[in-house]
Amino acid sequence: MQDDFAARLLLALSNERIGAYRDRLADKRNAELFTHYAWNIALSESLYPSLQILEVVLRNSIHKAISQDSGQLNWYDDDKIINIKDKDTIIKVKKTLLGMRKQIEAGRVVAELNFGFWTALMDRRYEQVLFPKLLKPCFPYMPRHERTRKNVSARFERIRRLRNRIFHHEPNPKWGLIWHGIIPLNPTSF
Repeated sequence: MQDDFAARLLLALSNERIGAYRDRLADKRNAELFTHYAWNIALSESLYPSLQILEVVLRNSIHKAISQDSGQLNWYDDDKIINIKDKDTIIKVKKTLLGMRKQIEAGRVVAELNFGFWTALMDRRYEQVLFPKLLKPCFPYMPRHERTRKNVSARFERIRRLRNRIFHHEPNPKWGLIWHGIIPLNPTSF
């Protein structure tokens, strides 16, 4: 009975998804495999609130800083500010809002723009347009010696990659460190 359940669960989850866990485990038994799969879900779930707050605060901070600097709430429509590469994202967001029969207002556009858009604003292509002048208004509590576009961009790129792994339910290879005892957490104790 348990073997049948395990076989069905493996089939439902897919070999590609489970394979990432199996490759990291010395013990290949299904019970151990499913424990680590559940542990990854729990770890991911524990980061959702922090990532959600970070995303909202980041977009609001950047929006406020650019709005004040440019003198316009719809700065995302200004070709002198937004790189052509990022225009498609704004167009898609506006189409989505129109499809939901919502007015195109700055607050709605800002809320619909994804985390990738906001982190892209810290790319090198915005070096002379937005940064470094907006670093302090966007990150007022960051130590001055760390407050560079390059440093902020690198940090948020790492966070974006982690966020995407978590929000798309992918295993994080670095969490294998937890599984192998480098960090003293035991997923089987839960």
